[in-house]
Amino acid sequence: NGDASWTQKGSGKRYNSNTGTYTLVTQHYRQIGEYECMTKNCDTCQRKRKRVQREQEAAGKGKAEASAAASAAITTEFKEDHDCRENHHGLSSKSMEATGAARCAKRLYERGVILRSLCQDNDATVRAALKAETEQTKINGTTTVKGKLPTGYPHIEIKSDPNHLARGLGSDAYKEWPSQGRNAGVAAEVKKTYTYAVRSALKEGKTPEDSSVVVRGALEEHLLDNHENTCSHSAWCPRQRNANYKPNLPGGRYLNSDYKKPMTKLADKYASVAVMK
Repeated sequence: NGDASWTQKGSGKRYNSNTGTYTLVTQHYRQIGEYECMTKNCDTCQRKRKRVQREQEAAGKGKAEASAAASAAITTEFKEDHDCRENHHGLSSKSMEATGAARCAKRLYERGVILRSLCQDNDATVRAALKAETEQTKINGTTTVKGKLPTGYPHIEIKSDPNHLARGLGSDAYKEWPSQGRNAGVAAEVKKTYTYAVRSALKEGKTPEDSSVVVRGALEEHLLDNHENTCSHSAWCPRQRNANYKPNLPGGRYLNSDYKKPMTKLADKYASVAVMK
């Protein structure tokens, strides 16, 4: 398992923590196998950058040229003269997760350990970074991310963590159906149903393809009171055990066809075969 943490909490839209840590925990021993601490700015280096930039600007240099000179002033020798921990300067806090994952995998590789499988949140940037440096991946059709691992590194099977998936789906569900008004309780029930379906599929050892069918059915059919086709693929459905079961939805009734389109949208994002892998 792998995940990142930041000393300053991100808002979902802004990640500006100066430090972050990525940790890999081994599957069998449940202990830390590798970790990477990242720091964007060192106080000593920052003071020198600002001083050099002021001197360059006072000498008539442009802002861009002065900034380049300030960056060039931070040499390896200067860093070695003090206890400098800066290793992520000029990069975003959000990118610490992908960078940390790649650095951990590379250090394991240098010790003769190959990372074959990794369970973590469904982050496309991390997936792209954990590929050979000769590979490039397009994210959202616009951003191209280059792999950070040595050429010839074996393919890493990345599995999505159910907790992160449920959290992401819950966030989208609450945006679609706020907890106040006539849709009160809808988002919570959607998240609960999704979580039950995913964990049931994992417990039953289903393939990603079969898991996708189960989870899609939970969102697109079960919540709309259709239990004949999809709920029969898994034992998680409470209606199979209790014919009088009432969902925790407004009025104790299942959703109507007006909810079909947003449910399909959630299923496309959180129940695809790629996500279930």
